Amino acid sequence: MPETSHIAYGAASHVAAEVDSVFLFILIIAAFFFITTQGALIYLALRYRKKKGEPERQTAYITKNTVLEGLWIGLPSLAVFAIFLYGYTVWEDLRTVPEGAEEINVLARQWLYEFKYADGRKYVNEVRVPVGQTVKFTMTSADVLHGFFIPSYRVKQDILPGRYTYVWLKAETPGDFYIFCTQYCGYGHSQMRATLKVMPGDQYQAWYLKETSKPTAGLPLAEEGRAVVLKLGCLACHSTDGTVKVGPTWEDLYGSRVLLEGGNTVAADDNYIRESILEPGAKIVKGFSNIMPTFKGVITEDEITAVIAYIRSLSPKGMAAPTARLAAPAAPPSAAKGKEAVEKNGCLACHSTDGSKKVGPTWKGLYGAKVTLADGRVMTADDQYIKEHIYDPSTLLVKGFPNIMPSYKGIISDDDVASITEYIKTLK
Repeated sequence: MPETSHIAYGAASHVAAEVDSVFLFILIIAAFFFITTQGALIYLALRYRKKKGEPERQTAYITKNTVLEGLWIGLPSLAVFAIFLYGYTVWEDLRTVPEGAEEINVLARQWLYEFKYADGRKYVNEVRVPVGQTVKFTMTSADVLHGFFIPSYRVKQDILPGRYTYVWLKAETPGDFYIFCTQYCGYGHSQMRATLKVMPGDQYQAWYLKETSKPTAGLPLAEEGRAVVLKLGCLACHSTDGTVKVGPTWEDLYGSRVLLEGGNTVAADDNYIRESILEPGAKIVKGFSNIMPTFKGVITEDEITAVIAYIRSLSPKGMAAPTARLAAPAAPPSAAKGKEAVEKNGCLACHSTDGSKKVGPTWKGLYGAKVTLADGRVMTADDQYIKEHIYDPSTLLVKGFPNIMPSYKGIISDDDVASITEYIKTLK
C-alpha cells in the first residue's frame, strides 16, 4: 500500500481534530493537578524538613481545613464534569451521521475487508472516495470479532458477527490512509490491513468511469436485494406501496419508528431488519400475527445486506438505488487481468511472488511443480489444482501450512480464476 507520510497519522478531518482536542484538554487538566500536588509535596518536604542540630518539635495537630477540603473536592469534580461534557459533545459528533452520506457496506472476515458500493462494485482491502464526500461504513463480520480503525480519522468500531455497526467520516484531505483491525482475530490478524484512498474530484471521476466501464455482472445492491426478495417470495406478505398485507408494508419503513406489541417502539434500522429476517418472532409489529418463518440458513449475509439496501431504497430516509448498468462481454483470461484480480482480492497478503515464505505457499515456480499435501498426496499444480485450491482450499492443504485460507467460491468468478492461473504461470 502506498504511504502518504505527511498525513499518515495527523488529523485528516475536523472531527479528528476535535478528538485530539479532547485528549489535549485531559492532558492539560492532568498536568495541572500533577504539578499542583507534586509541587506542594516538594515545597512542603523542603520547607519543613528537619535541619541538622535543630531540636525536635511537635507536629501541629490539624484535624480539618474546610476551605482546603472544599477546594480539593470541588476542583477535581468540576474537572471531571468538564471532561465528561466536552467528551460527550465530541462523541455525539462521532456517532451522528450527517445527511447525504454515501453508504458503503463492509464485510470483515479472516483476514481482509470487503467493501461493497451501492452500485454493486466490490473491492478487497481498498476503498476510494472523493474529497469532500461524507461516507458511512455499515459493517458486519462473516466469522469472528474484528475491528475497524482509521488512525488519521480517529474512528474505531468493533465489527461483530450477527449484527451491524457503523462509523462515518468526511474525506477532507487527499491521500492514502491505513485501516487496521484492532481485535485479535486469529493467525493472520497482523496482516489484516486495508487502505482508504481519498482522491481529488477529477481523479475520482476518472477512476469511477474506468471502473464502471469494466466487464461486470454485478447489479446495484438495491436491485440485487430486489432479486433476492422475489426469489424468496417476500412480496407475498409485504407490500412496497403502502398497502397492508399479511405483514407490514416496506414503504417508508427504513428509518421510521415501529410500534410493537406491548407498546414499545424500535427504530427500523439495519439491525432491526436483519433480526426480523432471521428471528421474526423477536419483535412483533402491533396489529400483525407472529406467522413469519425464519430465513436462518436460507439467506446469506450478502443477501441480507442486499435486502436491507432494497428496503432502504423504498424510503425517503434511505438512499435511492442507482440504475443498473448493462454487462459487457467478458474479456479473455490474461496475466494482467489475473494480477489485477489478485491485488483486488488481497491474495498477496498470504502468498508471495518472490519465493519468500508467508502464511501460504509462494506462487513463484508453482505452476507445473509437484506439491506435497498434508495428507501425503503429491499433485501437479495445474489449472484444475489452482481452481480447486481457490474454491475449496481445505481439500488441498499443502504440507507445512495451516488450514486458514477461506473459500473464494462466489467471490472470484471462473473467468478471474483462469486469469489468476495465467498470472501464476508467469511467476517462473
